[in-house]
Amino acid sequence: MKTINALALALCLLIQPAFAQQVRVGGSLSEQEEGYVSGLESSFGAAVRSRAADWTLADGTVYAEGVQVRFDGFQIDRLRFNTAEEAAEFAAGLPASDFVEVRGNQVLHGFGPRRPDDGSLGQAWAGLPSVAPAAPPSANQAEGEQPPHQNGGVQLLRHHLLGEELPASSPAPEAAASPLVDLEPADAFAAAHGQAPVSELLGAHMSGRAQAAFDAMGPEEQAAFAGLLARHSDPAEQAYLLRALAAGNELADLDWFSSEIQGRGAQWLDDHARLASGRPLTQQFGVSCAPTTIQALRGELDPVYALRMRLAGDVHSVDPGNPYAHNLETAVEQQQDLIEEGGAPVARGQTGGSGTPWAGYEALADEVGEAIGVDYELVRTHDADDALAGEILDANLSEGVPTPLGIFGRSTAHAVLAVDRRELGDGGVEYQIYDPWYGTLTWVDRDDVVAAAHYRNGVLLAPVTA
Repeated sequence: MKTINALALALCLLIQPAFAQQVRVGGSLSEQEEGYVSGLESSFGAAVRSRAADWTLADGTVYAEGVQVRFDGFQIDRLRFNTAEEAAEFAAGLPASDFVEVRGNQVLHGFGPRRPDDGSLGQAWAGLPSVAPAAPPSANQAEGEQPPHQNGGVQLLRHHLLGEELPASSPAPEAAASPLVDLEPADAFAAAHGQAPVSELLGAHMSGRAQAAFDAMGPEEQAAFAGLLARHSDPAEQAYLLRALAAGNELADLDWFSSEIQGRGAQWLDDHARLASGRPLTQQFGVSCAPTTIQALRGELDPVYALRMRLAGDVHSVDPGNPYAHNLETAVEQQQDLIEEGGAPVARGQTGGSGTPWAGYEALADEVGEAIGVDYELVRTHDADDALAGEILDANLSEGVPTPLGIFGRSTAHAVLAVDRRELGDGGVEYQIYDPWYGTLTWVDRDDVVAAAHYRNGVLLAPVTA
């Protein structure tokens, strides 16, 4: 396949010189919490702590107070709800592979591919008060009214709750038996890989990468991966598992991902195992459009990365004054990428700061592209023939490879991502454009995209009122 080209790699608001910025954690851990974390650090390395009040989860659940502690390869959350009933309701919807302990109105949640055994995590948070303060009402919530709960985003298959099994609060539908169970590994792979719905979801490029990754495995690994495929009868689940393989994930991560998506179906996967669909990822800083676009690019190609980012918190909501309010992991990654590539982060509600220069945008894209065999190149389409932008987009999107774009205003530039392509009945073509500022996906006419990519004073793609 021809090397994939990125379009007009340009950036957001190049204004002020770069500066270092430390993560705001919103408070410190209690003495008891600190002792618990320090004990784990002696075995598992340094951790990053974060504490906040009135956090909102991605599914809309509001709880009174939360603590996040992130280690290399796993994370621990301690959530304090207003009531024990709310805590139990939330715990019932957590993934089956995670560690969960409920103590009154508090939930201790440990997850990640390299998390310690349950005994190491089960020391709990000693000495915490039994009743958390009530969360203040949200903007659309009446005074005294409890916040709404929508805890059906993930289903319970198996869970620890004070050492007892807890039935699912809204169980996933029972999956049909997979036809792959009795096949030899190579035959099972071929049967899943060759389905038309799977090929359509993967795209030609990732389909080829999945085949190459499977061929490179030893016999035992092939058998193990075929066993993962055999867990799933839904072609959409098989396609996402194959995409995860194509993205270069290790077998342990693929096993984790397979268990998380079993029985979910196509819509859930589109909403949770991608970053530019469902409630799309939004940039948390005023000038982080380029790093956010690259996060979305990686999330479109690597569903393991996308799902873990969503499990870490709400990726769509923004707080103009605090970029770390909704998903610390997402915001820190945007901040680090921005600084490393020559930018200077500021909160969305502040002026100033500076975005990533063209070379930095290209470098970030290449970090993602390396895992999938794609070399993104800087193409300044405003100096090229009018048709070039459309030709590049048509070639890339027809292969299933999203393409970063830079679009220009009179004094600013903005990074966006072309995600998909469709042909209309009248012979026209539209591209699906992801905009990190609004966290939106919009179908845009081909001529408008080409014009925005070609002219230095082009229009902002898909302007949406926040």
